[in-house]
Amino acid sequence: GALLGSISTYLLGRRQQKLDEDNRRHGALINTQFALFSQWKVVDGIKTNHLDPVWNETNRFTKLRATLFIKAPVAVPLSELAFIANSNNPNLIQEISDAEQDYLKSMLALDLFNHFRAEFEKNHPPIPGTFNKEKSSGQTIASKSELEMGDYYLTDLYKQVNLASPKLFQTIEKIADFVRQNFKDKDPIKIGEDKDAKKEQATSP
Repeated sequence: GALLGSISTYLLGRRQQKLDEDNRRHGALINTQFALFSQWKVVDGIKTNHLDPVWNETNRFTKLRATLFIKAPVAVPLSELAFIANSNNPNLIQEISDAEQDYLKSMLALDLFNHFRAEFEKNHPPIPGTFNKEKSSGQTIASKSELEMGDYYLTDLYKQVNLASPKLFQTIEKIADFVRQNFKDKDPIKIGEDKDAKKEQATSP
């Protein structure tokens, strides 16, 4: 009787450990989805609300001022995802890391553009009599090389967010598929392309 009781206690303990580990792993995947979705909203908001409207404009650099964004509040908990390496889709952990790196590259490109734009405005104040108070802008005189450099930073920003936005969203969907395949009794976060939510991420000075 004592032996059977010990075996039963051991098996129950092992079962509870497995349940706890499954819950921990599932939680790490949900947190990863949330982190990537937060990052996607930022880069997609930059693209849709700021870059796309001026992309076909002549001298588009002059049409886009320094842009402030509330950056994603959380990072991917990569250290908690090592178990993916021993799963039926080990490459997913690399895809998750790559997607977040693309987000970070977008934020670096945004910082570089903002810095150059701020220096440009500092060195080229509006010509007297041309300042528009409503638009908070005016006509300036700048060299061709300065405009080309500004366009370079803007083009690089567009390139980075244009790469990061779909990759982030696709990776979120891949994580959802992974959860469905490996955690039969648990659900992934149901994320759609929330067009309104992303707009609130952006503000322009």
